[in-house]
Amino acid sequence: MTKNPTTQAAPKAPPKPDLDVLERLVRVMADYPTVNADMLRRLEIEEGMKFRETSQGRTYAKAGRLEVGARGSRDLAATNWGNAARRLLRQEGRAV
Repeated sequence: MTKNPTTQAAPKAPPKPDLDVLERLVRVMADYPTVNADMLRRLEIEEGMKFRETSQGRTYAKAGRLEVGARGSRDLAATNWGNAARRLLRQEGRAV
């Protein structure tokens, strides 16, 4: 008896980032000269950015369906998130 090969579902593509949210948060970050506690508090509480830390010492920042990590603190994760968001916006022709 032969078996029919089972078809595997193709892996889901990651969700596309919400460019409007990215643009709004990049503009908020531009209001601050450096990453500081006030900016992080505003991003987290008022704008909904989520931070998570792993047991390996990495910190991830997520907002607008874009998640970016860093080895270290929330400051570095937020900085890396802002850089990645600006790159995506430039690629889409929405320079900030």
